[in-house]
Amino acid sequence: MKLNQLLIGILALVAIGCGGGGGGATTLGGGGNATLSVYASDSLNTDYRQVWVKLHRISVGDRTVFSSIPGKVLDLKSLRDAGGARFAFLDDSSLPAGRHDDVRVELDKELTLVPVGSTTGQVRQLSDAYDLVGTPGRSQLKIAGPNTLAVGRQSLVVDFDLANWNLDGTGRVVALVKRGDDRGIDDRGRHEDEDYGGSVSGLSGTAPNQTFTLSRTGISLAVRTDTSTRIFNESGAANPRLSNGLRVEVMGTFVAGVLFAASVKVEDEAGEDAHHLKGSITAASAGAGTFEVTVTRARGFVPDRSSYQIATTGATRYLSDAGVPMTKADFFAAASAGAMLEAEGTVSGGTLTAVKVKLENEQNEAEIKGSVANVNSGAGELTISAQSWFGVSLSAGASVRLTTSAATTYRLGNSTVTKAQFFAGMSIGKIVEAKGSYSGGVLSSVRLKDDD
Repeated sequence: MKLNQLLIGILALVAIGCGGGGGGATTLGGGGNATLSVYASDSLNTDYRQVWVKLHRISVGDRTVFSSIPGKVLDLKSLRDAGGARFAFLDDSSLPAGRHDDVRVELDKELTLVPVGSTTGQVRQLSDAYDLVGTPGRSQLKIAGPNTLAVGRQSLVVDFDLANWNLDGTGRVVALVKRGDDRGIDDRGRHEDEDYGGSVSGLSGTAPNQTFTLSRTGISLAVRTDTSTRIFNESGAANPRLSNGLRVEVMGTFVAGVLFAASVKVEDEAGEDAHHLKGSITAASAGAGTFEVTVTRARGFVPDRSSYQIATTGATRYLSDAGVPMTKADFFAAASAGAMLEAEGTVSGGTLTAVKVKLENEQNEAEIKGSVANVNSGAGELTISAQSWFGVSLSAGASVRLTTSAATTYRLGNSTVTKAQFFAGMSIGKIVEAKGSYSGGVLSSVRLKDDD
């Protein structure tokens, strides 16, 4: 039975420089150095809702161009939509120009399939013919050469050709990989946000518009932040800011040699927990302190089911999308069905016991506290000098304009007040705390309160 009727297809795209022109000679950047990327897509079949694999290594000729000792966990089913392939960048590498006669892709021998209509995964194995000698539990697929790499900018596409994959008589997967194309690689909208860890160096610019190099083991990525980038401390502490030497995790899309950062998490010394998942909330119980989540991304473990329970404890930290600390009550109130949730902790069976949970796509993206420098009651605006902040990268004393709308709420002391009452209570030097959406020095406030 053909696997394109059972599984999803995957494209692993090795993109050099800014991509373009799949099917020609693959070209490298100046001096023989190349930006190398790996992407995946599916065949849009309807038999399986999720297909989880673990990718360990990609080699071109005698050079390793991607490597992950624990393995990169991918749900291949998620990497296609009605518009076609969606791309998930993995890493950079460097290759010499010239002829490379084979491309090798190393996977876990096992892969997990979750059929449509079921929440339980089925474990399958790749055929013994692909067993990697000397490495139990690993399989290796190959593309025959020649693949010519010349100086310039083009791309090499590795296509896991599932139209020609089959199940053998033992129920194992017989696979074929071939050269594909890179259509859509230059479209930032076709790229998935992914997480990339490393240390900051070469920081330049003024927050929030900054650039830096994300240094990883033997590899560097060029990162760009802007007013839409959410920056937060993993610990939930106030005043996140970038500096050289920090350990960070950048979530973003890698296009044309640049990682455009959607968020930057400044890691604490303890680092993150072993198991991490992201998914959409299907149910929440504030009383039990639990969520039911359909998994869309995982790290540190391969899911064996489509849905997990997230259990919280008295030690669990609750954060908004931009890393603003929240109370448990506020978090559960904001965690509506369909909202995206990230959780870190320890998985046992079908439960992840969380040390931290974080909402995604929440509208209240930042919180800034500062002293009032100007009051414009007529326009319903304040200007403050920032003293502390969450969710954005600022400097002490930065000028921030606070705007209001019909949806803004106001508090003086412990009382909810009207807009007119709030502005009547404002004066130069008063401390105000504002929560809302930040962009370009302006915070569109959903809540204003004095801090006296």
